[in-house]
Amino acid sequence: MGKNSRTSPLGKQDSVWMATTRKTDFPVLGQKHKFFDVVVVGGGITGITTAFLLKRAGKSVCIVEARRIITGTTGFTTAKLTSLHGQIYKHLASVFGKEKAKLYGQANEEGLALVGELIAKNKIDCDFVKSPAFTFCEDEVEIPELEKEYKVAKSLGLPAKFITKGLALPAIKAAVEFENQAFFHPRKYLLKMASLFNSPNTPIFEKTRALDISESPSGCLVKTDHGNIAADYVVVATQAPFYDPAFYYARQAPERSYVLALETKNVDLNGMYYQSGESYNSFRPHITGKKKYIIVGGQAHKVGQGEDILKRFGSLALYSKKNFSFDRISYHWGAQDFYTGDRVPFIGKISPKHKRVFVATGFGGWGMTTGTVAGTIIRDLILKRKNKYIELYDPNRVKAQALPLMIKEGVDTTKRYATSFLNHKKIVPSKLKKGQAEVGVYKKRKVAAFRDKSGKLVVLSATCTHLGCTVSWNNAEKSWDCPCHGSRFSATGEVLNAPAISKLEAVKAAS
Repeated sequence: MGKNSRTSPLGKQDSVWMATTRKTDFPVLGQKHKFFDVVVVGGGITGITTAFLLKRAGKSVCIVEARRIITGTTGFTTAKLTSLHGQIYKHLASVFGKEKAKLYGQANEEGLALVGELIAKNKIDCDFVKSPAFTFCEDEVEIPELEKEYKVAKSLGLPAKFITKGLALPAIKAAVEFENQAFFHPRKYLLKMASLFNSPNTPIFEKTRALDISESPSGCLVKTDHGNIAADYVVVATQAPFYDPAFYYARQAPERSYVLALETKNVDLNGMYYQSGESYNSFRPHITGKKKYIIVGGQAHKVGQGEDILKRFGSLALYSKKNFSFDRISYHWGAQDFYTGDRVPFIGKISPKHKRVFVATGFGGWGMTTGTVAGTIIRDLILKRKNKYIELYDPNRVKAQALPLMIKEGVDTTKRYATSFLNHKKIVPSKLKKGQAEVGVYKKRKVAAFRDKSGKLVVLSATCTHLGCTVSWNNAEKSWDCPCHGSRFSATGEVLNAPAISKLEAVKAAS
């Protein structure tokens, strides 16, 4: 273990997936690359799967990634492959009807199966393990609702059981179990998939940020910071769309949650566990070589509104100590997800006016299967094949059940804007101590200031480059997070998460 792991009770600040795999070094976009059948923007599970499937169908495809592939949400997931997404099926049956609820379950089962098939066919060593998945409750008053979820899932033909015995923790009262689910190492899987995809005719470009897309009847043009690429079709697979003609930022909620990797000598878990709720709890085993871990997640909150994030990690550590036997916390990290109002992702044409630009977003924390499903749907849309899931996931659907979330997010965003304009607290950046950060007014300008452990002072505009909300400081991950639409920036201002595409502006200040 590294120095940080020995000195921090939370271990190294990194995901176990990132820490145990090699870094990539694909080139930036070159001038000779002018045209492809399809440009896929985003190098996570959605982008790589979509590109791989389109290449297999005979299309010339490139992947464009702003940073390095598999370093966004896919590199910081809990990596569960399952169609059991909390207590979702009774909700879907109520909102969409039982037939579409059944399609949702089938789609995710097929996503799980496709990952397994690709692993087997290509002999990918990625710690893939078949496992049951459980949605559980710890309060007896919640059992009736859990039973309803089981009955609906079972009626849809899903591999559901209702159980009250033989569960991982004494506190668990009951659970819905889905058989034959799986977990894996997402970066090991996708690094191999990327190597199988990458070739002179189907390249991957890293450190190439897409800035805009234009569409005409004859094709598309993707503008990047390293030149333009023409294509017949474009796929926006950047989690939150960087190109947003249909206002996705107002139609889904950005959420951040946290994960610990507990290193242990024995993993006494019989599957993957998820507890529905506002901040939820999640845990599952991970065994790789001689190393054994329990991956524990939870403490969810809206991006930029988590207050003291170090306390959230501390609460997750206390939950872990209460429930598991382990030697140490080896890694800790954060993850980001977007939730749609009706709880079904947006996959398909990015807007009714667009015929050649496609999007996949709003996976609600279940992107390993849903990102894979997105690849098959978008492939079939581009190839003009039939796909029974297209209507269900149509991004341009209108559901009354989505309105409460849109209204709630609108009210919250308005409140955040108002607060930012009313906050006139004056700060003196030069007085910040090492490790300290502050947002306030400096020389009549709203700034975000941080002094790192070496003593270097960084002063930035505190205005998010997406739509102008004031950012807040994430004291655990050392980032500036937008509390309105989920954009995140590094301590020095670089974009970490869309929808923003431009970094925070540097502000001159005495150090």
